[in-house]
Amino acid sequence: MALVDFHTDDVDMGIRFGNGNYPDLRVDKLFAESVAPLCGPALLAGDAPLDTPADLRHHTLLHDDSFHVTGPTPDWRMWPRVAGVEGVVDWRRGLRFTQAEHALQAAIDGMGVVIGRTSLAKADLAAGRLVQPFALTLPTDFAYYLVSPEETADRPKVKAFREWIVEETRKDAAEAESDAGRQPTP
Repeated sequence: MALVDFHTDDVDMGIRFGNGNYPDLRVDKLFAESVAPLCGPALLAGDAPLDTPADLRHHTLLHDDSFHVTGPTPDWRMWPRVAGVEGVVDWRRGLRFTQAEHALQAAIDGMGVVIGRTSLAKADLAAGRLVQPFALTLPTDFAYYLVSPEETADRPKVKAFREWIVEETRKDAAEAESDAGRQPTP
């Protein structure tokens, strides 16, 4: 979880999640991040189905506290307010995780509903291990960035990798937009 020190570590590049302000580094934005409630599909039809955002009051909330390393971002404190169920859903209760992947796995395992990073959950959503019970997704002020020291950013191997990964993330984003346009809205 520690940041790479390009001056002492034998590393050419890194991927950082944050605001993109990395002085003295070449910074290429790979993709933005958003958050949404996510859960295992069994919770949709269990004893307390998730038909409306107010139904969250009957479920364990799973908190991804890894965001707090980088600053404030949309979480369970904000989502009920935007969804119109503030005061109905107690955002303070539930289980807390310091790793985003652990919070997502807990949701997959049926332990509750996570306010999860949609980019990290993409494969699990596509495979049906996770579902997004409500359409409301909140953008964050953070994104994933490829970073490298300015003085080594144009080395052939660094430049080749940067061009490849930037192109791959752009193609992935274009596919996601195309897929979203073909799917019916909930």
